[in-house]
Amino acid sequence: NDTIKSNTTLFDDMTIKDNVKLIIDRGKYYTIRDTVTLKGTGFITGAGYLNTEQNGTINITYWNQSVFKGRQVNNPKIIWGRYPTSGTVTKYRIFRAKGNNQFIQIAEVDSTKRQYIDSTTIIYDRPEANLTYADYYVRAVYQPSGNAPLSTSTNSNIIRYDMVDGIAPDKLAMSNTEIITEYKLEQNYPNPFNPTTVISWQSPKGSHQTLKVYDILGNEVATLVDEYKESGRYKVEFDASKLASGVYIYRFSAGNYVDVKKMIVVK
Repeated sequence: NDTIKSNTTLFDDMTIKDNVKLIIDRGKYYTIRDTVTLKGTGFITGAGYLNTEQNGTINITYWNQSVFKGRQVNNPKIIWGRYPTSGTVTKYRIFRAKGNNQFIQIAEVDSTKRQYIDSTTIIYDRPEANLTYADYYVRAVYQPSGNAPLSTSTNSNIIRYDMVDGIAPDKLAMSNTEIITEYKLEQNYPNPFNPTTVISWQSPKGSHQTLKVYDILGNEVATLVDEYKESGRYKVEFDASKLASGVYIYRFSAGNYVDVKKMIVVK
């Protein structure tokens, strides 16, 4: 048992034995650059943050001790170990509850990804008015064997960020009186542009959404969104600094809804 009391980097493999806890103090970062193996109920916890950006990997034993708190600038970054199964994992689903609200699914990622940044939630480092907390857990979707139907795992452990406001700068919050009744993809602005522009859209219900950019020949040049999103209004900035001048197409899809629009890069 040990406590990380200052920003620390682990440069080598490490095993955390059964019944042992590694605790990260509030506001501190523990960066792992190799492999950490958790044996039995060995776990990494605390009010601080785990960082796996430098090729860090976590091997877990139990799914109910598999999810860890990370942070990407001011957003929660949910990190988890591979779901332990002899079958094939196909995707992971991320769930969130804010305050006393019920858990809802906020994202779905494929099995190659074991982290998710919640860009719609902002972390605060000191108490302020009107803050709440956000809890998260993850479920795995997997195929037990052969042609067996897909199964969904039980919930992972729950992690909590205890000072968040829940409103991100890239999401336009709805007022209590506004009800969105239709999908809509806006024309990017500015247009023409160099090198950046903003694309906005709205959706009346939660769904898996994609926003991709193609050149005039139909070749995909960028994926801006590919995840589950709740109902609401959204916007994303597109940086075309690496693209040549010309006409490009952006395509938005959510459920059965699909829309495309043109934009022009001028250099």
